[in-house]
Amino acid sequence: MKNTSIILALAALVITTLPAKADVWWEWYFASEAGYFLTDGDINDVVVDHAFTIKDIALTQTTLGFTAGTASQRRLIINQPNLGFQWNGTHATEFSRASGAYTNGANAFVEGHEHIFFGFQPNSGGNIGDSKVRHAKDNITYVSATLILIPIIPDVEARPDAMVGKTISPAGQIGKDVYSPGNEFVPIANQKVTVRARDKRNTKFYYSVNSDADVPEGFRVAGTRKNRQFAVKYRFWTGKAWTNVTGAMSRNGFTTPRYLPGENARIQVKVKPNTDGKRRARTFRCLATSRADGAISDLVKAKVKVKP
Repeated sequence: MKNTSIILALAALVITTLPAKADVWWEWYFASEAGYFLTDGDINDVVVDHAFTIKDIALTQTTLGFTAGTASQRRLIINQPNLGFQWNGTHATEFSRASGAYTNGANAFVEGHEHIFFGFQPNSGGNIGDSKVRHAKDNITYVSATLILIPIIPDVEARPDAMVGKTISPAGQIGKDVYSPGNEFVPIANQKVTVRARDKRNTKFYYSVNSDADVPEGFRVAGTRKNRQFAVKYRFWTGKAWTNVTGAMSRNGFTTPRYLPGENARIQVKVKPNTDGKRRARTFRCLATSRADGAISDLVKAKVKVKP
């Protein structure tokens, strides 16, 4: 996990109350597994008795052959709603889910292993047994260990990094670690490509948005609409297939899942000019805004030039 400010001296926060910010990030560990929770509430709630609702779960470290990622990416499957836990100011005392008893744990199933799940239980300060990786049908305990759960304040919670290029791989695109404030009129060196196209023929290029934050981050990605001379289609890579997101991209923006730091959201752009054989050009922009902080965004552009 990236550097974060870990809240170890919780009692100190009672004296110096931090500015309230929606949602709380937590690091969790048991045995060889590790990840994050994103919950409701704010950081001042972690020093008192409080019931937290889990909004997303991330797996960042595993030795059991699972795929790292977030529940919003469906790397972990939450099919028992309203996961949460009761916190007493220093540790979790109860975990819950809507389909079970209040102290029956919070479960996140593993993608590709429909009967295997992470069963989160209170840490050693609670009143229930250890957290486990279990098999739902056979009730076989694969791993069982004490859960360590720590609320954290990320150093960087929102930092989208948009890239653009003619290749699908972010490694072949430009714009990495170059940030624009999102203003259309601000020069953005190294964040613009030129794409040559033929009239009435499809041409493709790609956007990627990388998370440079310390914790999982999602984005709202907006693109340029079609016009009479340039039709455009946007497709998002789910990890398994391309899905059409043209409507959302052309309006207020398409909302991506949350990605682990360093992972990329990928969008394919297909443009078909219809310029009646005339030399024309149109700039297509991609504005990526953080879901964690709507004031932080990054902008890249592709200029499509049509040869007669």
